[in-house]
Amino acid sequence: MLKIRTVAALIISLIAATQTLQAADAQWRTDVGPAYQEALKKSQPLVILFTSANCHYCQELKRNVIDAGTLKPLAGQAIFVLADTQRDDKFRNVATMQSSLRIARFPTLVVLMPANKKLEDKGHMEGYDSPANYLSRLKALLPKPATAAKPAAAPAK
Repeated sequence: MLKIRTVAALIISLIAATQTLQAADAQWRTDVGPAYQEALKKSQPLVILFTSANCHYCQELKRNVIDAGTLKPLAGQAIFVLADTQRDDKFRNVATMQSSLRIARFPTLVVLMPANKKLEDKGHMEGYDSPANYLSRLKALLPKPATAAKPAAAPAK
């Protein structure tokens, strides 16, 4: 009976650890419309990476930065969207965003910040860069994460 409880506890621990690892990664969405609404609802920045299927540097960026998990330190700080300009949705959200943000080159990453019930352009990053530089540049565009307040020192007696 003790063995069964131990095995069950181990399985539960492994499941919890797996869920934590998945939650710690930046989750990239592919649908711009719902991501925009989620960013507004949660008052979080929206990070959109505009790419094109026939763009060599877009594929390099996806492989070396996104798929490699380079942006994991930013998980939870923004809503991330991978917007392939050749695979738009039925509402043409990607084309609309691309036009309104004046995206002409690929890859281009845009950070939009929630303000007055809409998202405002905070900055663009064009082209490919090393994973470390890409992470550093994106961190500079995002607001600093809130830090936990330190507990006040106990008064001296």
